[in-house]
Amino acid sequence: MRVGERVTLAWVRRYTRGLPAEWREERRAELESDLWEQVSGAQARGQRLGVTQAILLSRCARGAVADLSWRRRARPGRAPGIAWRLASRTMFVLCAVFLVVVDVAGSLPLIGVSNGSEDWSPGGAMQFARVCATLLVSLVGGLLVMGRHARTGAALASIGAVATATYMYWAWPFLGPAALVVTIGAVRVARRRPVAVPH
Repeated sequence: MRVGERVTLAWVRRYTRGLPAEWREERRAELESDLWEQVSGAQARGQRLGVTQAILLSRCARGAVADLSWRRRARPGRAPGIAWRLASRTMFVLCAVFLVVVDVAGSLPLIGVSNGSEDWSPGGAMQFARVCATLLVSLVGGLLVMGRHARTGAALASIGAVATATYMYWAWPFLGPAALVVTIGAVRVARRRPVAVPH
């Protein structure tokens, strides 16, 4: 099982946790059936495996709100605050990891690892790798300093996320939603943290 399928199944296990067993199993079986149909159809069309998995990740990110809405309807007597916070943090982490992996993959030519493409113009792969490495530093740096310097970290992480999706515009349907989730999450962190007042 590949990364898109694993993340999607992990997500359905997360947001159905605590529900009655029959509802939980029905929802998981429905999703597994959808995944099987989508992967089988993609294979029949000759779609590349990486593209299929990226589509599954994008679909998971875009459908998270609907999934949480379904959970609230399934259990109307329960306050959604904790589940919502847990789900939003989980999506933030998943999307941030996805963007980091994309930037790492794009940076590989800097350490002499081919990115597998044959049609680069002279120097094109290295230029692409340098940009990806810069975006990676911004994104990871922002995520790492967000705990101590929330606004600076949020700004760096947001810039890295949005710039990654913008630079790789051909993958916008996959990277765009992930960049949006990371940016919204980073802004929320920055707003919750008070600004330190120097003495």
